[in-house]
Amino acid sequence: MHSLPLRLVIFQSIAIVHCRYVIRGEKTRYSFFCPIPNGHWYGPNNQSIVSNSDRYEIQYSFDSTQLIIDYITLLHEGEYICQNNQTNDIIKRYQLRLGTLNDILLAYFILIFSILIFIPIFWFLGKKYSGINHQ
Repeated sequence: MHSLPLRLVIFQSIAIVHCRYVIRGEKTRYSFFCPIPNGHWYGPNNQSIVSNSDRYEIQYSFDSTQLIIDYITLLHEGEYICQNNQTNDIIKRYQLRLGTLNDILLAYFILIFSILIFIPIFWFLGKKYSGINHQ
């Protein structure tokens, strides 16, 4: 019974970290526009992006090219470039960043702070109101 508050705080903190840094990319679709109809997209490390793969979708229209990205992880951060196929000019650059080191450290600071503050409070309240007289 006394370990229940500790388990709740740890579970809550893990859930916060998981929701902010694991699920976040899956739930968000990123969309980049290029104002030319014959644009070609390059991802991080100048990697050519193939249309309609499992992660990327490219939509062409008469006046623009749109890159839609699903399921972003930290490995897919970087610069996305739209380049004109005919002249090889760079038309647009987008910088994609999911989180900084400070954001990740903040989540773990919340975890440690929760353990250090709430566990003694729960322990004291459990001791005081449990009906067991500890001496």
